[in-house]
Amino acid sequence: MRKFGYILLVFGFVWITFVSLEAVPVARALSVSHSHKVSEQQSYTRHDVELAFTEAAVTVAHFAMWGFFGGLLTLTGGIILAKSGKKDFATSKPPVP
Repeated sequence: MRKFGYILLVFGFVWITFVSLEAVPVARALSVSHSHKVSEQQSYTRHDVELAFTEAAVTVAHFAMWGFFGGLLTLTGGIILAKSGKKDFATSKPPVP
């Protein structure tokens, strides 16, 4: 059970690290893709600008939301490790023959 706890702990940490390191490149790529959607007009209404910002922000938020899953994996692994505890071989009695 301890191995499973360590696996969850490490996998959750890697997951969180990946999401946090990839958030900036994803946001940059999304801003480029959203800039191609905007037309080449001279002026925009407030509604057009709000719509563009909201659409970009929601897309980035959907990507960042998956970081929560890594946090749950890390928490679960830590709880499993805490519950399993270490065996204390110094105080254990030898088997009776």
